[in-house]
Amino acid sequence: MILEYYYREFVEKLNVDQLTASSQNVRTTFWDPDQPQVIAENFNSTSFRKLYAYSSVSPTASGIYITIKPTDKNIPSTQCIIRSSIDEIAIDSFQSQLQPYLLKIEGTDSIEAMNLDGNRNVNIYCRGYIDIL
Repeated sequence: MILEYYYREFVEKLNVDQLTASSQNVRTTFWDPDQPQVIAENFNSTSFRKLYAYSSVSPTASGIYITIKPTDKNIPSTQCIIRSSIDEIAIDSFQSQLQPYLLKIEGTDSIEAMNLDGNRNVNIYCRGYIDIL
């Protein structure tokens, strides 16, 4: 129903770039939920720190799905800001475990992350990526 009647509004709300929105050759790859790719362990930097995600994704990936998980307990949740050269998102740890956040990365070789609660360490995971074929 969305694709048939509300496609334009759908891609505008999600801020999908034109190449992805018009392509029929988009593949989404998700990792096993029990074995996600680790981008950073025990991360607690309260200033932006560079992280390398390309060991987890295809070089042609246009976006990666990010999840953060506190190393101690899930409640209360904590937040991180993660950015690439073209996108920036604030991630809630509890919500990201239910539904990973998509970060656009087109053509970048690294991302940067900042933990908004420096008293709690988090692990940052790549749950999958979007690839334009």
